[in-house]
Amino acid sequence: MENVKWHPPPNPWLSPNQIKVTKPPKNRLPQTNTYLKYIGLSFQLFAIIGLGTWFGWFVQQKSQMRFPVWLLLFCFLSIVIAFYQLFISMKNDEKSEDDNKKV
Repeated sequence: MENVKWHPPPNPWLSPNQIKVTKPPKNRLPQTNTYLKYIGLSFQLFAIIGLGTWFGWFVQQKSQMRFPVWLLLFCFLSIVIAFYQLFISMKNDEKSEDDNKKV
């Protein structure tokens, strides 16, 4: 008897013409980088607000005032700085998107 290899039967539901190999779109990579950028930006905002609040608490403890004026001042100041950084980042992203659309 001959040495015969067994091959599974072809799938009757798919003909060779129906099988298509698709490549992922090329524009997926910048979108992923954008997500990573904004995740990093959220950590930066958290760090700025956290450090500003901690510094306000530290100054407040050293001044020994009853009303937490330094804590409030540095907390709100750090929030303003964090949102300014967010605004600048969004403005730069919008500018780069407009440049990419022109090309």
